[in-house]
Amino acid sequence: MAGHWKTGASVTESPHSIGSDWPLASIPDTQVRPLSVDGTTYRISIALPGGPTPAGGFPVLYLLDADAGFATVVETHRRLSRRPDATGVAPAVIVGIGHGGGGLYDPGRRERDYVPRALQSSHTDGAEAFLNFIETRLKPDIGATLAVDPRRQALIGHSLSGYFTLWTLVRHPGAFQSYAAISPSLWRDEGLMADIPAIRGDISSVFIAAGEWEEALAPWQAEHANSADIARRRAERRMVSNARTFAARLGDHIGAGRVRFEMFPDQDHASVFGVAINRALRMVSGPHLT
Repeated sequence: MAGHWKTGASVTESPHSIGSDWPLASIPDTQVRPLSVDGTTYRISIALPGGPTPAGGFPVLYLLDADAGFATVVETHRRLSRRPDATGVAPAVIVGIGHGGGGLYDPGRRERDYVPRALQSSHTDGAEAFLNFIETRLKPDIGATLAVDPRRQALIGHSLSGYFTLWTLVRHPGAFQSYAAISPSLWRDEGLMADIPAIRGDISSVFIAAGEWEEALAPWQAEHANSADIARRRAERRMVSNARTFAARLGDHIGAGRVRFEMFPDQDHASVFGVAINRALRMVSGPHLT
């Protein structure tokens, strides 16, 4: 399955020297390569599953913001998929899409890629162009190189990329069969929820999650000098309420059994990803996809 991909993807790339006599840490059975479109380059990281290839190919999970979350998702998935009978998580290929700027996030490129053109002040390429890159460049490249099943594809995102995940679900529901949106920034697009009734197509599963302290001030922030501003902003953005309402309305439309919402106690916008990803993996790569 390795094909032309470069194996041994680095867990992190630090601008600080850690000694040339020590090798960089890497995740076994992972691969990385740049993939460019119209002068823009993405860092594509891939984790290969163990075991025999299913007759139709492995499910494939496309992970957004992979510069920040690839290692977390790969190691969580591998721990769970060792015993699918016990955990409900099946082996799958994981394809991470990163901006490759050296940090966890590239705010400018996230804005350009995850927000629709009409909602951007600069009206750059937008979410439409980014989804087109995934559909017409990345997926064909993955399909030509690895044994994956195009009928079992999932999209996973957090925060702004979680919003893009739900935007894709609403605007282009046939792009993937399953979706996982952790802490989706639905406040960016008030009209998205209203268009849920227009969704057509066979969607297998949708997982939506948020943390308790995304809509209220966490106890450890009470003494911050700007705590009032933080509390006001969180109340205005309604991260938990929006996610819960979106899930309820989506369940009414496509069937409640296909949609799951979870609010994780004592978690904030950053910490909830590591806690929620195991539930997300069970939802989007479970037995119903095998």
